[in-house]
Amino acid sequence: MKFFQKAGMAALALSIILPGLTGCGKTTAPTVKGQGSLASIQKNKYLIARLYGVMTFDYSGTTVTFPTELIISSVPLVWMGPIFDGKVENNGPGNDVTDQVHGSVSADGTWIESLSYQRQIIRPGDKSLSYRITLKNVPIANAATGTTTTPGTFEKTSDIQKYVQTIEYNSGIFTGGKIVPAITYVSTDWENAKQGMQPALKITFEEKPSETLGPMPPPQPGMGMNRS
Repeated sequence: MKFFQKAGMAALALSIILPGLTGCGKTTAPTVKGQGSLASIQKNKYLIARLYGVMTFDYSGTTVTFPTELIISSVPLVWMGPIFDGKVENNGPGNDVTDQVHGSVSADGTWIESLSYQRQIIRPGDKSLSYRITLKNVPIANAATGTTTTPGTFEKTSDIQKYVQTIEYNSGIFTGGKIVPAITYVSTDWENAKQGMQPALKITFEEKPSETLGPMPPPQPGMGMNRS
């Protein structure tokens, strides 16, 4: 009988202690100064992006090299959890411009896991262009890395090749519903250290649009647009 009394007392003690232990095996990620969150990134409804560098193109069989900036203006975003999509168009007389983005961020909002952004400038029967940049694993909210000071922003002018997966570029006459490429992308000088020639990458999530997509001048070799 004493054994069962002791066992009953022990069971009672466990029933009191165990509720207090519920969830003790779970860990909560610490809040780190300089880090963002998915919710804070989702407050931003627009995205701008720029990739700049000295790029080489195949121009109808001849290679040409230009300082080139491949950009998109403020593209409105639709969020689906950590995934985002966006598109903006400016269709004018003989000049249709479209910017698009698709990507995803990490659950804690500190990384762009993937991002594809593209611009298309169509002039039926005239010079047109299309380019697409695909990026991966870009930090956007950890100031401790030295890559950014504002959550939702990445800006760097060195060691950016590791973030760039692909660059696609075609320029030529638009006919038959497609661009007949006369100019295509070949390569980027990722190591160029000359003033104003260093490769640079900037991505910014914005609460309000800072740039308006407008009509573009006729495409030129290596134009993304070019820096002046």
